[in-house]
Amino acid sequence: MSLFIDAIKSQKHFISHGRTVFEEFFKKPRPVNLKADYLEHTMSWLRRAQDINEDGGVSLGYSFLLGWLRSFPETTGYIIPTFLNYYHLTKNEEYLKRATRMAEWLVSFQSADGSIKAVWGNANSKPIIFDTGQVLQGLASIYQETHQDKYLKSAIKAADWLVDKQDGDGAWRQYEFNDITHAYNTRVDWPLLMMYRLTSSEAYLKAASRNIEWVLGNQKANGWFRNNSFVTKRDPFLHTIAYVIEGLIESSAITQNKVWLEAAMKPSEVLQTIFENKNWLAGEYDRDWNGKAKYSCVTGNAQMAICWFRLYQLTNNKKFLTAALKMNNYLRGLQDITAENPGIKGAMKGSYPIWGRYLPFTYPNWAAKFFADALILERQVK
Repeated sequence: MSLFIDAIKSQKHFISHGRTVFEEFFKKPRPVNLKADYLEHTMSWLRRAQDINEDGGVSLGYSFLLGWLRSFPETTGYIIPTFLNYYHLTKNEEYLKRATRMAEWLVSFQSADGSIKAVWGNANSKPIIFDTGQVLQGLASIYQETHQDKYLKSAIKAADWLVDKQDGDGAWRQYEFNDITHAYNTRVDWPLLMMYRLTSSEAYLKAASRNIEWVLGNQKANGWFRNNSFVTKRDPFLHTIAYVIEGLIESSAITQNKVWLEAAMKPSEVLQTIFENKNWLAGEYDRDWNGKAKYSCVTGNAQMAICWFRLYQLTNNKKFLTAALKMNNYLRGLQDITAENPGIKGAMKGSYPIWGRYLPFTYPNWAAKFFADALILERQVK
């Protein structure tokens, strides 16, 4: 987040890309090109995002204000499984090598206690629960692929740190972004459960279960979650709402816990109905599921496509499949696959329109990552 704030303070690149920004103000979703490989365009952009800084990590993204940004540990962590999934889909070993390079970079600066700092290379940056959890997912995934002990050792250190910092009621209050608790830490529970499956350590199962129970205590009857914003007294982004849902889905898939799956289905069904009726999801939602933004959170849209695909796989309910396919086509229309600028071609913007409150004038790597995941799932279900 501090990287984004730095970008907002600067005017570099904004003037030089003024024409592109101007075009974005009037750009509407494009017709889907039935002959285009949108997944390959997305993965090509992610390759460029990894190569731009030459450290093995993936650039936070491309900004109209600053150009390419520094590598970002948190999202590099969960981009690893995306590259591994694409490797299995295509049999192209380049993606296995790239995922390994990401893991090597993450291990190289992991703190002795196992934690991961929010901003690499910044001595004043503190470790963050969520960031460490996302790196843990990457380390667990690369170990499953390579069976190299060094990755398992690093993953165990990260998982042990997460368990150690958890409060008795299951919430994390230390080392939290903006020093507040977050329901979206279900996406930390998921990698902890991956570690339980790898190591059979009951400590990881108990920690994940405690946090999920705390999260369910923050869920309203209509499926909406309290304590799920980046800051207090703000409605959550669709991005963080989808984080909670995805964490619950994948945690339930590992443990076969039907209660957790039902908790994920409640908000998923609400959002599916909204999308079916309006052909659009707002960037933020209040406690009564009123859309509170005039922009759409592109990242959250891609995440909801993933959630709907996974719910279809787990429940065989075709309404989720229909919504996921429809959302993927909507997102295809937002992706520019003909741009001359390599920072934009194949990228996914943070908000649509691009000046929306979620990462304005920026193409974050996680928007592309989640869109790639959604497109991979689309191929799996067809």
